[in-house]
Amino acid sequence: MKTLLSLLFLLCCTIVAPAQRQRTTISGRLKPVDTTREFHTAAVDTIRDSVRSYVALAGYDKPLNATKESIHVTNQSDTLTITAVTLRIVYLDRAGRQLHSREVTIEDIIKPGETQLLTFPTWDIQHAFYYINSPRPRRQATPYTIRLTPLQLLVTNGG
Repeated sequence: MKTLLSLLFLLCCTIVAPAQRQRTTISGRLKPVDTTREFHTAAVDTIRDSVRSYVALAGYDKPLNATKESIHVTNQSDTLTITAVTLRIVYLDRAGRQLHSREVTIEDIIKPGETQLLTFPTWDIQHAFYYINSPRPRRQATPYTIRLTPLQLLVTNGG
């Protein structure tokens, strides 16, 4: 009887274990322990390049009166599903001076090879700025541009 229960338990474990999804975080925010050693810095650069190779960013938009910003994110992986992406956004005026910067994490399912329009609350709560490629507003407002860097991805190996 003990042997039968042990075999039944082992059988259940082998059936259930492969069905679980594995969640993995790919991060570009790792800090080298010792920046004087070249291999640590190279490893961090490789991780940042790896994060950038998994996603393509395009189509950012934020009109003057918008309460949300939006961006198209494409999952360039053949096998991994993205469940969250963290972006560093630097907002710049026309002269290239920094107006603001922040990191946003957006949770959404982006299957391999697919593109999703992701939205998140705007930084411009007073509605005084508009993205330079958005329609020009009728009233006085300050145009800005952005610099985007994907920092971190949360991925699963299932679809």
